[in-house]
Amino acid sequence: MKKKAPQASTRKLWPIYTPSKGRWLKTRIPSDLPTSLLVVEPSEEPHYKRLFGEKRVLTLPADNFGLANVRNWILKT
Repeated sequence: MKKKAPQASTRKLWPIYTPSKGRWLKTRIPSDLPTSLLVVEPSEEPHYKRLFGEKRVLTLPADNFGLANVRNWILKT
């Protein structure tokens, strides 16, 4: 007897983090991925929030954090 796949409403949705720097006009995040988030520097936060909304933007603690540090910060978040 085959098991049925869980309904979409019962599946856990994991966040998808996308670091972005200096490309708020070029960045595209799929609207069908409700858990996709942009990780941005504080100085660029207003630009990203204006285009993508408050809920889709995470702000780093400082500018020029470096990609390796950004990845580690995401893992700790």
